[in-house]
Amino acid sequence: MKSNLIARRYHVWPGNNVFCCYGRVILGPGIYACAGTLLLILVPSIVFFFKTCPILLYHQDSVVWVVLAAILVVLLLYFFFRTAVCDPGIIPRRDGWYLDSRLQRLVPSAQGVVVNGRVMTLKYCTTCNIYRPPRCSHCKICDNCVDRFDHHCPWVGNCIGRRNYRWFLLFTFDSAIYAIYVFFLCIRALYLAGLEAAPYDVIAAFITGAKTNPSTVSIAIVCILSLFFTGALSTFHIYLLSANITTNEHMKGVFGDSESFYTKGCQENWLETIFDPVPESLVDAAESVVCEHHGEEGSSMLALAQTAELRMIATEAGPAGGDQAEPYENPLLNRLPRM
Repeated sequence: MKSNLIARRYHVWPGNNVFCCYGRVILGPGIYACAGTLLLILVPSIVFFFKTCPILLYHQDSVVWVVLAAILVVLLLYFFFRTAVCDPGIIPRRDGWYLDSRLQRLVPSAQGVVVNGRVMTLKYCTTCNIYRPPRCSHCKICDNCVDRFDHHCPWVGNCIGRRNYRWFLLFTFDSAIYAIYVFFLCIRALYLAGLEAAPYDVIAAFITGAKTNPSTVSIAIVCILSLFFTGALSTFHIYLLSANITTNEHMKGVFGDSESFYTKGCQENWLETIFDPVPESLVDAAESVVCEHHGEEGSSMLALAQTAELRMIATEAGPAGGDQAEPYENPLLNRLPRM
């Protein structure tokens, strides 16, 4: 016996993602971490604009500097949401495959393809039931295979992959720039606040301003603390992008001391990451899907059909090399850009 149920894909999504707006918005599972990071941006910024900026605006030459600070924080929030509220490059699981351990043993554990003249191994993901493309990895937190997986970022609660790595970079760089810029504006505001009390002594004016404006001192300290993290992270990713290496590949030592297989030169790596069009998402969470419920007889027939197909895959899988126009069994994977 079999009964069919119609549902939206996000209702039966097997991963750990959170969907909003009827599947049109996708987030990672760490929504509380995402909200915490948002508060870390908004609270100091609100204190800065309402407590420190009036001191700067009192002196007409500082108006432009305050406007630039506002532009930086707006860009920071934009890059943050583009990173967190985004499909990072999820590769959908193969629909209709529910394999137990006995059936999984029939699938070849790896398959070879040629990338830039080198043989790369495509590993089989037993969770998603697909051969993972080059640079793809399965995130244990999100429970998805992600194309060009870099890492799972706890600050945005989402994976960083092919589709949002650009926005993650810009978010990281803007965070460091914003921290430096606000720090120097706080120092200037403290000096201007004490200028009337000590017009001829810079140090005395600064100390006087710090005593009368503790909120500005607090914002300056927050900027210094955040700069240690954002500055180090920005420097690390400048190195990774220049060499065209992901964080995952760096941590696992995929290339060792040799050059990355995927590098196109430092300049081309940056231009490709920042300016190339973002690939189309392979996930249509709002689409309608048919959920089949099989009885005992239907389940046994499905297992027999899957076993026959798996044996066919094992028989046809050949050695790496040669022309491989369609290297993946899942047709969606063949839409991914080739490296």
